[in-house]
Amino acid sequence: MFLSLLNNRNLVIIVEHWSSEQRNPLPRLTWNIRGANIDSSYEVQKDYNTVANVLRIDHVRRENLGRKLICEASNMPNTIQLSTSVTMNVYLKPLSVAITGAEHPFLSGQPSNLDCISYGSRPAANITWYHNGRVIEYETKRIKVSGNNNMTWSTLKLVPTDEDNQSVITCVASNIYFPDDTKEQQIILNVHYPPRLQICLGRNLNVSNIKEGSDVYFECTINASPSITRLDWDHNGSNVGQHESRRTIVSNQTLVLQSITRKGSGSYRCIASNGRGKSISDAYHLDVKYEPSCKADQQRIYGAHKGETAWVKCDVNSNPIPTSFRWAFNNSVSGLINVANTDKSMAIIKFKVSDFGTLLCWATNSLATQSQPCVYHIVPAGRPDPPKNCLPVNVTSTRFTIQCEPGYGGGLPQHFACTVATIDRPDVPEASYVGQTGHVAVKITGLRPSTRYVTTVYASNAKGTSIGHVRVYVETAPNPKDPHVAGDSTSTATRFSEATHIGILLLGCCFVGVCAMAVVYAKRLAANVRGRSVFRERPTVRVQNGEEIRFTGSKGVEERPVVTS
Repeated sequence: MFLSLLNNRNLVIIVEHWSSEQRNPLPRLTWNIRGANIDSSYEVQKDYNTVANVLRIDHVRRENLGRKLICEASNMPNTIQLSTSVTMNVYLKPLSVAITGAEHPFLSGQPSNLDCISYGSRPAANITWYHNGRVIEYETKRIKVSGNNNMTWSTLKLVPTDEDNQSVITCVASNIYFPDDTKEQQIILNVHYPPRLQICLGRNLNVSNIKEGSDVYFECTINASPSITRLDWDHNGSNVGQHESRRTIVSNQTLVLQSITRKGSGSYRCIASNGRGKSISDAYHLDVKYEPSCKADQQRIYGAHKGETAWVKCDVNSNPIPTSFRWAFNNSVSGLINVANTDKSMAIIKFKVSDFGTLLCWATNSLATQSQPCVYHIVPAGRPDPPKNCLPVNVTSTRFTIQCEPGYGGGLPQHFACTVATIDRPDVPEASYVGQTGHVAVKITGLRPSTRYVTTVYASNAKGTSIGHVRVYVETAPNPKDPHVAGDSTSTATRFSEATHIGILLLGCCFVGVCAMAVVYAKRLAANVRGRSVFRERPTVRVQNGEEIRFTGSKGVEERPVVTS
């Protein structure tokens, strides 16, 4: 027989022996565990021929689990006549709980496991997982019994996100027989992920009212685990660093732009790095407002005859766009006179030329009217002067380019044009080419290799072409695919220039050689006139029969002995 008990509770077992006949003597009732007597007290109830023994165990303990209690009855010494037993099945509360698997940081978006292990519960503990106080429904439970110390563990499978960083995971072990005696452990998730960035304009700034000359600052909000190791700022694809001359300050997570100019418009980003990678924020577009000012690259001179109508455009840089334009005309006779325009919002004025002088324009936008007007000169129109200093460049077997210096344009925009003919038929053009307005070069293509061409270049504007022209003679290079000139695409002029240099060098060497020979010949001739050799006489000494004999003379001359005393 099994008796289920709760840990740390009191146990009372009453065993009675009853007999229908009067027995003498009455039996003794005793309790023992593993042969050891633990209770031999009993009482006799004579009226019912009953003997009872009450066993009391205070605070049933964990070590009582599985023990067998034996009650023995006997009325004879050293003899057991009757016995019965009961086995103690003790319910135990959990002793401990622990979470493993959180020793290293978790990686955002990657699967991970956590194990919760509980010891000592009987029956097996119920394992419950909590995330920030809310029950997690999905987990895997496993039960393992080791001796009398039940071990229960549960595996939690999770895929953490950035938002799970620093959140709390709790494991609770419980036993239904001890609802108030639970064990739990908490851990804080350490989740690593690349920086999450957000760029924004300073709190006190109005994005729609950033004017030139204002101080602007950006803030980069960073969410990163682990902390960032580097922070950079980008403007239109270029790094923005601290620079005193540019009035740029980088402090912590803030970029300050002092006295910003119109060049400060564009896209800004913050770039941060940590141990998990590099991240770039979304772009923040900054629109810097400024008052109108004249564009540099626009037509400033307009040529026309008196009575003609000139269409003059007031081309300005402005943000926001101009809302109106004011015009005035100035010359030496009438001075400054306002010019009426039917549509003040138009940048182009239809100006009827009655005299020559200066036309002025002021543009106005929502910020201000430009302080310095745009100036346009109305001059008598005419045909342009011919170009100057024209030269061929980039000569190949099928093309070349003519570059010239422009002459006076006649008060109007001009461009270059040319005709191309062969050298043997210069008055029969094979093709015509026109350059772009304002450019100083004309590209000629579609030519034949190793051919001499004459190019006639002239200038042209709205009033016509230049009276004069310039002729340029060019010879194209040989065909590089020709086996006779394979690998040589150099023009004849270039090869002739190289040959000329080599010829001059050889001629110089020959001249130096001739001069040297002339000097030597002159010295020999002078020596013969004086009856002496041009070679220095070399005395020699010989000893013959004990006498010293000296010889003197030149090389190739018969030596004659001279006796000295």
